[in-house]
Amino acid sequence: MRAGIWLQIEGNQADEGELDLVDAAAVLEGFAVSLNIVGHAFVHENEVRNRVPVRTDFGTSLTAAKKGCFELQMDISFSEKAIAHHGSSVIVARFWDYLSLSMGVAAGIDYDPLTPWGINLNTEEPFIFDDIASNIEKHLIDVHRPIWSTSAQTVKLVRPKVGDKLVFNRDTLDYISVSNVSPDLEYLVGNVTKYNILTGRGRAYFKKYGRTVPFFIKDILGTGHHSHLQAAESMREAALAGLREGGQRLFGIYAVTGSRDQVKRVNVEGINELPNG
Repeated sequence: MRAGIWLQIEGNQADEGELDLVDAAAVLEGFAVSLNIVGHAFVHENEVRNRVPVRTDFGTSLTAAKKGCFELQMDISFSEKAIAHHGSSVIVARFWDYLSLSMGVAAGIDYDPLTPWGINLNTEEPFIFDDIASNIEKHLIDVHRPIWSTSAQTVKLVRPKVGDKLVFNRDTLDYISVSNVSPDLEYLVGNVTKYNILTGRGRAYFKKYGRTVPFFIKDILGTGHHSHLQAAESMREAALAGLREGGQRLFGIYAVTGSRDQVKRVNVEGINELPNG
């Protein structure tokens, strides 16, 4: 079973059905790496790799290009094992939710999943997509190269016979290409709402920001182990007492901000109980 994937590159030179060769090569390489990382995670229980994995239970291929805009057509094919796991009637729709969520998080685009499976996964385990996004971010910068070089204005991720799923443009280029890590350690009050005890990635609600923000604890079996235990306990307490009030902790963080100083995620250096807690 195959899922068709189109990249439609529009505006400026691309509208003539051609593209600078270096730009085209960058788009294809960046998207190919990203697609294979997402495809591997989709068929292997959310196992995230940071480079092109050995492809088992799926394959990817380039099929054609059209004029009118500059269009790249690709396929991802699934093995019988992957089809049996997801179901032949829903695997393509599920994959499109998975792909769109992963790339949407990386590029700062809000994407609302359409399948019950995708809605549930995004609600219960959003850190999966934070993890994937952190591994494909640099490759999606290459997908934006024609926008950066002004040989095109947009790159659209299109599901054939359905329509646009994501649109990359100058705004997403700004978002994805700038990740400034604050030089100073900051202490914030917040509580963990979602946490993956295997990877150290999660989401926390911070009073300062008034919203949930992705976070990452490095070396959860070593120097980050105390923070790891505090994150898990904070999530447990928050579930019992209410997500925004229960489980409050003092986080020592370095904020990662985008081009407009928006907080994209935080790197956690420490999590401790509140002084009076």
